[in-house]
Amino acid sequence: MTTREFWAAAAVAFVLVALALADAAVRGALGIPSNDDWVYYRSAFLFAETGRFQPEFASALLFGQILLSWPVVKVFGPVFWPLQVLGSVFGALGLWWTYLLVRGFLPRWAALASVAVLALGPIYLRAATTFMS
Repeated sequence: MTTREFWAAAAVAFVLVALALADAAVRGALGIPSNDDWVYYRSAFLFAETGRFQPEFASALLFGQILLSWPVVKVFGPVFWPLQVLGSVFGALGLWWTYLLVRGFLPRWAALASVAVLALGPIYLRAATTFMS
């Protein structure tokens, strides 16, 4: 894999997730918790406020996410959209890293097809604009 391909994959992943985030903003979904987001937000806001990790569900997998959200909540306060943007950044990283992983085993066209199926399926980009892990 060339350096150019490495950074092109990153750019495409971030553009795709940015488009999903823009779509959520245009449709009025940015800043509104969806599905089980409220549990994640509550844990992040309580941690930022008290400094104590008090999740209601999924504590083992949630710890790193809450630690990463702490500076965001400290800067922006207990609002939803900055954490949705943070989730989107990790959604883009997930697409990029998936491409890098499958590219190690597959030719370029097959790696692109694999990541396209993931990204353009009915779940990934929708979930990438939430704070759920």
